Amino acid sequence: MDSLRSKIFRFAIAGSRTPGTRLAPLAVMCLCAAGLCRAQQGTTFAEFFPGQQGGATVVHQTSDGGYILLADTSTRQFSGSQLSKLDATGKVTWQQTYAAPGVGCAFAAIEQTSDGGYIGAGSTALGSSTSDMCVLKLDGSGNVTWAKTYGGNHGDSAASIQQSSDGGYIVAGAAGSAAWILKLDTNGNATWQNTYGATNAAWVISIQQTSDGGYVAAGSMQTSDPTGFNDTWILKLDASGNVTWQNTYSNSDGEYPSSIQQTSDGGYIVAGSLNASSFSGSFGGWVLKLDASGNVTWQKTYPASSVQQTSDGGYIMAGYAGGPGSILKADGTGAFVWGETLSPGPFTGGLISFQSVQQTSDGGYVAAGLEQPFGVCGLKTCISNDGWLVVKLDSSGSLGSCPRLAPLTFVPQALVSTVNAPAISTGASAAAVSNPAFVAGPGAASKIENACL
Repeated sequence: MDSLRSKIFRFAIAGSRTPGTRLAPLAVMCLCAAGLCRAQQGTTFAEFFPGQQGGATVVHQTSDGGYILLADTSTRQFSGSQLSKLDATGKVTWQQTYAAPGVGCAFAAIEQTSDGGYIGAGSTALGSSTSDMCVLKLDGSGNVTWAKTYGGNHGDSAASIQQSSDGGYIVAGAAGSAAWILKLDTNGNATWQNTYGATNAAWVISIQQTSDGGYVAAGSMQTSDPTGFNDTWILKLDASGNVTWQNTYSNSDGEYPSSIQQTSDGGYIVAGSLNASSFSGSFGGWVLKLDASGNVTWQKTYPASSVQQTSDGGYIMAGYAGGPGSILKADGTGAFVWGETLSPGPFTGGLISFQSVQQTSDGGYVAAGLEQPFGVCGLKTCISNDGWLVVKLDSSGSLGSCPRLAPLTFVPQALVSTVNAPAISTGASAAAVSNPAFVAGPGAASKIENACL
């Protein structure tokens, strides 16, 4: 799973503001003076949390207009993560880490729940054969309400969790070399749990409940190809976890999905990565639109580690553009509307990789990821501390006065995938459940810098 996480972590996205130009400031002033400029909605900010290991992996807007930010703080010796609650302007309200005696919980997913609290899921020991899946229910201040681990002797982990319509939770990940999906009640007790396996390794990285009460999951299935590449694997399940349909989607060089969402037409939008060597300038990204039965509607080379449908029926995407991080807007057919890059600083090199993006209630967009600012200073390499990055754009994709933000032009390539329905086995599982005494501890106090400077 670590290799998957690292590949997903470098996923890419790129876009262009059609037709790829921006009005000069004087022209904008003239248009606005004439009452012809388009209104830009929403607050903006760009916050950098320096000196933080790992990167920000998830950001969601919360019911109070603020944000919940998940960041990876795992080391080789200890699995961990930090939650930061931000207000509507990006300032920290509280920060928490989570650990029990001798064990941490490295969240891979976090979501606000209907009671104003949060549900998080991950692994107690990433990449270890002794790891268990961990699920923690938190109150609105980040304190632990209940905590459970689920596992056997396989090396178990969770990659995605969502509250379901009955108030319980659907959680997905891996149990050894098989995909593992559990349905939990409101207290974390398993209602059902299944493994889904194939000849080679398979796992799930993203899951959500669908409008029919079932679930859709995206993951990877290892192929028998000697290159070791994986195929994207999509499963549609009924409410009891039975497979309705499942397909793999393959290009020539391997694919790794990172997110899936049901769209307003009943279909699905998937973002992930593919081998960039076959698609020059794509930065290794792939966006796939499916209908309700899993048939391909369109697919294009977008560098995208995260994609969500927007209120206008289009899509917002974010990822990595070969150094800068990128955020772009596409319409419902996958055509570009606009694209922006945020360059790392303050030196001449470095990278920004966005891993999570969503539209906000004011019509703008929020994205989070990693910034690694480094570069060459004379004969030496200048290295600054890695850090978490959170940016809030307005509805037009602007950060206001931000010299590190620039328009991006990109032409995607259409793709053709081979679609198969591989033979899989489904079996009920019975994981050992424990209740470790996880407690919330104060997170590392974060110094916040303006990421535009």
